[in-house]
Amino acid sequence: MNNTIIKNLFTPTEITLLKDTIDRHTTVIKLDEPQLGRTRYDLDSIPDEVMIKINRVANDINPNLKFVFAYYVEYSLKYGEPSLSIHTDNMHSKLVIDYQLESNMDWSIFVEGNKFMLKDNDSLTIDVNSQAHWRPQRKFSDGESLKMVFFHFIDTLDPQARILDREEMRMLHKKWEHLWNIWE
Repeated sequence: MNNTIIKNLFTPTEITLLKDTIDRHTTVIKLDEPQLGRTRYDLDSIPDEVMIKINRVANDINPNLKFVFAYYVEYSLKYGEPSLSIHTDNMHSKLVIDYQLESNMDWSIFVEGNKFMLKDNDSLTIDVNSQAHWRPQRKFSDGESLKMVFFHFIDTLDPQARILDREEMRMLHKKWEHLWNIWE
């Protein structure tokens, strides 16, 4: 899969709707994930205007993609030391649209060794099951935060996307470790 940055994904009105949804209609999965330095909320509803646009992006990539869930995260020292090491996701999502809602700092994303930098209202498409992805090591300062929404899709023709086993994950980490060891 070719990873694509989509600039200015949502209109100001759609951003406001999404932020209102996050503020009012979330279910806490884990208040804190200190090993990742983030808090995470499942989004139990998403505004129609946002879903129409997100589904259009996914269907342009693969018409067999079906939206399954989305969640919001905030990386900040309030929740632990932010860290996202080299991994693939161990869930059956075929595509994730990583959407940067709001940040007051820069923290790049690597996918299969390629570096991407998102700005607010940008998104990146990733096949999270087959593409190694991570954020480089970085020391956060007090008050710095990064707010993301992850929109997950499955391929209806392959709903049980393959999940890497422990040895495959070890080899994947070894392959990209030289980039993980570079700090931002």
